[in-house]
Amino acid sequence: MMLRKTPSLQQLLLVFLFIGIDADAAISPNRQFHIDYTVEVSNRETNLFHVTAVVKNIRQARLDLSLPAWGPGFYTMRNYAKHMLRFKITDAKGVPVPYTRVRKQTWSIDTRKLNQVTVEFDYRADTLAGALDVPQLNEATIAKDFAYFTGVQLFLMAEGHRMRPSNVNFIFPAEWRMISALKETSNPTTFTAPDYDTLADAPTLMGHFDVTRFEVEGKPHYFAATPAGAFSNENAKKLTDVLGKVAVSESAMFGGLPYEKYVYFYFILPPGEMISEGGALEHLNSSTAFVPAGDFPMEPVAWTAAHEFFHLWNVKRIRPVEMWPYDYQRENETPLLWVCEGFSNYYAIRTLYRLGLNSEQRFLDRIARAITSVETSAARAYISPAEASVSDVLPGKVFGTDYYMQGQNLGALLDLSIRHDTQGKSSLDDVMRGLYREFYQRGKGFSTEDMIRIINRITERDYHDFFRRYVWGIEVPNYDTIFGYAGYRVEKTTQKRPSAGFSFERGGRVTIVPPGSSAAEAGLLVGDVITAIDGEELNKSSLGIERIGKTIKWTIKRAGEERDIMLKLGSRELDGREVYRIVELSRPTADQLKIREGWLSVSSQSHPGPTDQQVKARVIVDKATRAMGGKAKLAKLKAMTWRSKGTYQFKGVASSFTGQWAIQGPNHYRKIREWAENGQAYKTTLVENGNKSWFRDRRMNLTTFPQREPGGVSAENFLHWTSLRLDLTDKALTLSPLGKSRVDGREVQGIKVTHRELHEVEFELYFDGKTGLLAKLVTKSRNKDTPPEERIFSEYKETGGIKYASKLKWMTRYGDDMAVQEEQRSEMKLHDKLDASVFDQP
Repeated sequence: MMLRKTPSLQQLLLVFLFIGIDADAAISPNRQFHIDYTVEVSNRETNLFHVTAVVKNIRQARLDLSLPAWGPGFYTMRNYAKHMLRFKITDAKGVPVPYTRVRKQTWSIDTRKLNQVTVEFDYRADTLAGALDVPQLNEATIAKDFAYFTGVQLFLMAEGHRMRPSNVNFIFPAEWRMISALKETSNPTTFTAPDYDTLADAPTLMGHFDVTRFEVEGKPHYFAATPAGAFSNENAKKLTDVLGKVAVSESAMFGGLPYEKYVYFYFILPPGEMISEGGALEHLNSSTAFVPAGDFPMEPVAWTAAHEFFHLWNVKRIRPVEMWPYDYQRENETPLLWVCEGFSNYYAIRTLYRLGLNSEQRFLDRIARAITSVETSAARAYISPAEASVSDVLPGKVFGTDYYMQGQNLGALLDLSIRHDTQGKSSLDDVMRGLYREFYQRGKGFSTEDMIRIINRITERDYHDFFRRYVWGIEVPNYDTIFGYAGYRVEKTTQKRPSAGFSFERGGRVTIVPPGSSAAEAGLLVGDVITAIDGEELNKSSLGIERIGKTIKWTIKRAGEERDIMLKLGSRELDGREVYRIVELSRPTADQLKIREGWLSVSSQSHPGPTDQQVKARVIVDKATRAMGGKAKLAKLKAMTWRSKGTYQFKGVASSFTGQWAIQGPNHYRKIREWAENGQAYKTTLVENGNKSWFRDRRMNLTTFPQREPGGVSAENFLHWTSLRLDLTDKALTLSPLGKSRVDGREVQGIKVTHRELHEVEFELYFDGKTGLLAKLVTKSRNKDTPPEERIFSEYKETGGIKYASKLKWMTRYGDDMAVQEEQRSEMKLHDKLDASVFDQP
């Protein structure tokens, strides 16, 4: 790919400033030590790169050149020099220069009489991921249609000149294109790096591939998909939308993106294939990952992207002191990989939750999965997170623990502890920002003690004991105490594995349907492709233990058409294995709910937590939610229909009516009413469909109303959705308590709800003090000419495990007159999705 960039005025001014500071270097750049590299795809048949490094202006008696033995991100030795062939060194006239190989990857040259040398070698890049025609993440590869490498594999470092800039020129087949994480120049095949660390950590791709360009915060981002044509434009758009949102979310935590451009190198796997040795690798301003071809589950792909992107700060810039600077010739052991990788795990989960790609329950399930992973490990009682971090450099070790999961677990525990100790004013976010400002931005790495010092400063208490017991030690944390800060407890049960009763492969294709099984009786066929479970996109977490014993909806695709099949999920015992779950306390306190609100906030900035008044309102709503069926059931409520009948009285005139209602989310609403008045029959239809709404009755022509509120959400529709689903978690809502009062002789507790977009109305909800169910709802308009409306709920019934108001009384006062409507609801039905025609123009 040809990437060009025109120098900005700011860049030109920096050049002039540089001239003023170091005139000799600026006017005569040839006097500075400098290396020009050339990388040529010289032979695709034998998988050879030809690498040339021209070292100029040496001016020293001895020059040592070394090739890294490992690459950042993969902390074990790779010994890249083993791939080198035909290594030679010549002087400026092409005469061979003797050298000494002083270490396995270091060449020493006597340069007392030399000002310039040229180093050349071939590099065999034939390392593929198993039998797949894709590269290993930490190796160079030349395949039929592409060539890929990262700087550590091909670029020699001149010892003592690590901070010097360099140029790289690329030579490749004319029919290929290229893209690199390095900085572009006016020459489309020449790139630059300001120092060796940047050069070493920059991947480059040449060949046939597709590129999607998009911008985030005004900076270019490139999604490069290999091989060309393997990833549809639709999938590229879907994925880059998510990548952009991930970047914005994580950038907000640190105050901006720390690069000029970013490149996503994605290799598309053949159908049904997967990578065994890791699925992604982070770099300084790029990442490399694998993704399945065709339709793919977004959650695991998005989680991987969020994990790698968070590494931009956590490990690429916020770096342990043992890795500052990198020593490319030996393992860089550090006791802090549980932070580098585990915290990146934790923040990836938080990012997906913040973006709405994970539900609150899925977020908690993934937090609990880390507890299960840690506490059921055989090595858990012997190896601490710090020790596991250090021992990562032992490839193929036979006994160890997963510091990714250990760190993810500790990240959640530290986050909740910090929120508790600061009454919700600070969090782990503040620790990460402190490390970024006080260490990376000051050009140094951090130690465990540095991290403890920052936490102590934020919380005003000593965390040495926490680290002694859980980081350097192997004690089991008091999960109930720490998760109790947010009103949760940790439950341990014997592990069961969900069993569908049929088999399907990764990607959802059904491979076995046993004859006579419930799946066969339901009509499932081999070759069907499962796309969703209970309306959520299929991924490896879809069949969690929480679904065992429940009848769930399997959405399948057959011959291009989707259909739903209802099947009960069975289970089978795993030999004494245990699993952990995070469970809500039955009666969380106001302080616990305050911590929970902050922890589950979608904001990526430090969250000050809700006010005491907001917490009191949330306690009332949580009680009502449990009374109506619980958060899990209400969250699955997608659509409802019902019928109604009743009477309407105003100014001494009475009429009866019947009605049909349909509502789907806050954006789709239909109401049909028929009534008789003075012997005359009437029928009206009101439909809202996104930003459009229509009203028709016998006396009027069809009218299309303009959009009245952002998103097309009318006050009436929002009101219905709120009372049916009791969904008051929207961050656009502000809740405050109204105290106690009485409704029809019942003691009630009230809250006021305002919406930042529906400016013309506010709501008051009053809940029965004993049952918790909604007893009265008041709509108040900020337009003084519009009278308030009261709805009294006096009877409840249940459908699908959800309680709904079946008897209502509506009252609206117009001056001295009161309009009263009494309504009885029936045939209430729950739906996953209503036919689109329900909300068509009437």
